[in-house]
Amino acid sequence: MTRCRKPRTEAGSLGLAIVLLAFLMTGLDTTIVNIALPRLRDGLGFSPSALSWVVNAYMLAYGGFLILGGRAGDILGRKRVFGWGVLLFSLASVACGLAPDRLTFVVARALQGLGAALIAPNTLSIIASTFAEGPSRNRALALYSITFGLSGILGLALGGAITQWLSWRWIFFINAPIGAAVLLGAPGLLQEPERHRRAFDLPGALLVTLGLGFLSYGFIDLAQAGPAPLGAAWVVGLAVLILGLFVLRERNTEGPLLPPWVFTDRNRAGGFSSLLFFSMGNIGIYFFITQYLQDILHFRPIDTGLAILPLIATLILVSSAMPKMLKRVRPRLLALSGASLQVLGALLLLRLGPASSYWGSVLLPMVILGLAGGFVFMPLNTAILGGVPSKDSGAVSGTIQTLTNAGGALGLSLMVAFSKGGAQSGGAAPIALGGIHAAFLTAGGFASIAFLCGLTLMPRSGSSRAVERRSAGTVG
Repeated sequence: MTRCRKPRTEAGSLGLAIVLLAFLMTGLDTTIVNIALPRLRDGLGFSPSALSWVVNAYMLAYGGFLILGGRAGDILGRKRVFGWGVLLFSLASVACGLAPDRLTFVVARALQGLGAALIAPNTLSIIASTFAEGPSRNRALALYSITFGLSGILGLALGGAITQWLSWRWIFFINAPIGAAVLLGAPGLLQEPERHRRAFDLPGALLVTLGLGFLSYGFIDLAQAGPAPLGAAWVVGLAVLILGLFVLRERNTEGPLLPPWVFTDRNRAGGFSSLLFFSMGNIGIYFFITQYLQDILHFRPIDTGLAILPLIATLILVSSAMPKMLKRVRPRLLALSGASLQVLGALLLLRLGPASSYWGSVLLPMVILGLAGGFVFMPLNTAILGGVPSKDSGAVSGTIQTLTNAGGALGLSLMVAFSKGGAQSGGAAPIALGGIHAAFLTAGGFASIAFLCGLTLMPRSGSSRAVERRSAGTVG
């Protein structure tokens, strides 16, 4: 137990810095790629609908392996699995930059996603096991959220500049020196939290990874021109069957990959549901607003990065203030406010036209969407992680990241599918406005469902600390 308590009493500031640097790298990659989408599409010859694979190949692997990555950290050691992830992510980034064709690029993107699936849940579980519940953990989670926002700012700025002045390939090469710095610093700065040795649920890992993969692929099929919707429905049905088998497996095995109690607590169930649907609209909004600015308003890549900067800056400011807000306001109320703001932001984006001005039509929705993310992500993370024992923090952290990222992939696929239908009446622009409006309307629908989940599932009274104590009691 001494090894577990030492980083808690010393606050683990250097260890926190090193894991957040790796998390910064994974977040940086996401926004940089969004800015480079039009140039990358032209460089490797992606069709408009197939372009979603640039995002989804990453998100599929990321979402599919997150629970496995989190549980592997619980059993094999979070520091060790974290290091494996950084090495794989760095090597795959170089492969993306060197890719000569679409297939090689998509495979390398999937390997990036696998590396990120080892990094992200262990980043969050190291924070949970290093900092005790209360102000110290809230401050660490605030830094975690700020790092996410900061990665967006750097991604937008670097993505625009590198894509315009060098090449889209260099947006991947910059991950190599970051990964090298983390690998060099981790052995001396990052302490290994206590391991919890138990049998590794390999069948459960295979089932959840296959199930999430087929589910995402089925929705991606809806966004492609080739496969028929009936084929996609069969894939989704197979995914549901596999995930059902996973649930049965977890309920009847002694060492489950994901403990069933995680979903039986009302506070966590509401938090998970809200996080899933909120995330389903998040990635898609970035995807479509980037193409709108460059293909319809003819912004340069660097101008596009600056245009989205207010969203990320607002997210950082709100996340910085969130630890103090959580002392006065329950996570449920903050999350409901954030979901409402995302609905408002998506509806305001429906005003965009071929001659809209940035200052008159784009800036306000960007600020509102930044507020929405700040009000949702950290409060829900706090509610979900509250009361979780250390031996299960990796699995729960992996579930948080799974819902965030796999939800983003599923949501993007549906938004692309609906945008194709809306594009039929949207005119002859490179990215039809009718399709963009359909996508933003879909994102607003996802946020509305997130609001309803928080409203009906999360507790309406009592402090979050009391809820956490009750949750801890049910699992103790």
